[in-house]
This record gives sequence, C-alpha cells and structure tokens, in this order.
Amino acid sequence: MNPRESLAAYLGKLQSRLRLRTTVRGLAMTAGAALVATLALVVLLNSMDYPSGLVTAARIVLFLAIALALGFGLGAPLLAMTRRRTAHSVEQQFPEFGERLVTFAEKEKQEVQDPFLPLLAADTMRVASTVSPESVVPTKWIAGFASAALVCGGILIWLIFAGPGFLGAGANLLWAGSPRMGFNGPGLKS
Repeated sequence: MNPRESLAAYLGKLQSRLRLRTTVRGLAMTAGAALVATLALVVLLNSMDYPSGLVTAARIVLFLAIALALGFGLGAPLLAMTRRRTAHSVEQQFPEFGERLVTFAEKEKQEVQDPFLPLLAADTMRVASTVSPESVVPTKWIAGFASAALVCGGILIWLIFAGPGFLGAGANLLWAGSPRMGFNGPGLKS
C-alpha cells in the first residue's frame, strides 16, 4: 500500500472510531432523555391526578423529547462528521500532526493529481504511527457511554413493566397506553 492509501485508510479508521463514540454517546443521551422526561412527566401528571387530556399531551412531549435527543445527540453530530472535521478533531488532540492531516483530508478528494500529496501522506504517516485510533477515542469512553445507555434504558424498561408505585404505573400509562390493573388515577376513572 502506498503512503497515500495508507493515510486514507488511517483517516477512515479514525472516522469510524469517532462515529462509534458519537453513536453510543447519542444513544446514551437519548436513553437518559427518555428516562428523565418519563419521570418528570409522571410526577407532573400524578400531581394533577392524571387528567386524560394531559396524558395525551404528556405522550407528545415525551416523544418530542426523544426526537430532539436523537436529532441533536445522534443525527446532527453524525451528519457533521466529515473527513475534514475528523482530521481537525484529531489534530486538536494531537498537535504534532501540524495540520498535515487536515491538509490531506482537504486535498485527497481533488480531481487534479497533486504531486505533493504522496510526500505529505508519507510525512503524516510517520506521525500517525505514534497515534493509534484507540488513543484518539479510548475504549473506556465508548464503554462508559454504552453503559450509561444500557443503564438508563434498563431502568426505563423496568419502570414501565415492573416499577413500583405511582412512578411505575405512570410510566406504564405513558409508554403502554393503558393503565396497569388496579391503577385508577383520579382522572382515569371511567
């Protein structure tokens, strides 16, 4: 593999690693937003004795909160993650690249064959050999975000299906659409 291909492959690995971190971080944000919104809405609805019209409004607010978390925590960051932004992000962490990675990312897609590009790639690969994709995005960060997403999601699922008291019953009402057996919030009486 020539230096240009090697550097392009290295930049691709960096981008994949950053995308993975962004994805698990966005999922953690979404699960956290769903849990917090559910708890807040259940407490609010409980204080108002579950008026039926507000239950529907609360569901809309809940799903809007989830949509916003998905859009701003996952969609927008992934769409914005170009090779140039990846290179810029890595160079902020590792200034020893000296803008070589950004320059390569900008020039690699040009139609004109630049004789300077293979030299730039070879020089950049010398620095890249000391900076692994795992050092740019440590596995502990990915594991931490994934753990946060699983914990928030697990608590939410438990709350919906088996949660105790008014929190569990209210979460079930918001997510499942019908009250649990034995749950008769004052506004839900037939």
